[in-house]
Amino acid sequence: MADLPNYDRLEDNQPVVVQEQPQPVAAANAPASHTFVITDTTTEFGPHPVETCCSKCGQVCITATSSSPGTTAIILGCCMFLFCCPLFCWVPCCIPALRDTEHHCRHCNARLGTYTAM
Repeated sequence: MADLPNYDRLEDNQPVVVQEQPQPVAAANAPASHTFVITDTTTEFGPHPVETCCSKCGQVCITATSSSPGTTAIILGCCMFLFCCPLFCWVPCCIPALRDTEHHCRHCNARLGTYTAM
């Protein structure tokens, strides 16, 4: 083992030399000892179910979805109540394009992602 420099005795204007250890190089014809599985975790969730791999249980499945009124629908409904027609302020909450969708695994019910409308 090489002796390490004593940093207490160095003056401020003296350079410190640090040597880098060489990295091990694998042989080109060496047999592979490990198998790696690479999964694509960049699933884009939308308003409809998608096929994806669950990050909790590892199963590949089509997601179960549940939707609820999104922020845009609630703001639009409040504006309609205040400025337009209070009787129809609930209509934006029924429009599918303004609903947020949560995606869950069908096997373990883990939440996999959310689609936020507008």
